[in-house]
Amino acid sequence: MAVLFTGDPGVRKDESGYFLQASDIDSADQDGREPVLVAETILSRLIGTAKTLVSTFAEVTISGWEGYQPKARLAITGIWGMTWDPINHGLDVEWAQSALALADSDSSLRVARVLRLMSSLARDASWFDMYKIFELVREDVGRKAVIELFGGDRALSDFTESATRYEISGDRARHAVYPGSPSGRSMAVGDARIKIRDVVRKWLAGRATAY
Repeated sequence: MAVLFTGDPGVRKDESGYFLQASDIDSADQDGREPVLVAETILSRLIGTAKTLVSTFAEVTISGWEGYQPKARLAITGIWGMTWDPINHGLDVEWAQSALALADSDSSLRVARVLRLMSSLARDASWFDMYKIFELVREDVGRKAVIELFGGDRALSDFTESATRYEISGDRARHAVYPGSPSGRSMAVGDARIKIRDVVRKWLAGRATAY
């Protein structure tokens, strides 16, 4: 993360380890915000961005405050999974900074919400969260464009049906009972996570170009 997020907010390394550093954390106590909550919000955006870029990105957590001052830096642990390789993954620092800038400037908050939901996919490929991401992107670009982002109507249909139906995804599905009969097609949850990651990357790239 220290390689990927070099700006503000960003991740720094010193003799004690890695730290989340952001001016927004430092100023939080001055305007009545809780620094820990601000830090958690910022970290979720960083994780969501990293997860969109690097499929093997591992869990990152805030391990605690350094010192007692509210504006102290936050230590973070579990930076990368052992399989991460910045060269082979083609780490795009400029893309990451662009995604964070979009999250800050987007008045609809869709970008920030998508990145926060993407951060949870580092822990669990939840149909609930992936479907929310799909809904946010669809609301932003419209149904026709979201079909294109998914690579066609069939891929989108397989995704939504697998997310929705108990007959396909069991108790992990969004509904216990759903009208009608399954089509017979499906999308595995792991494949859905890959698809959603691809959709978000394309969507953010389009957003950056448009704005």
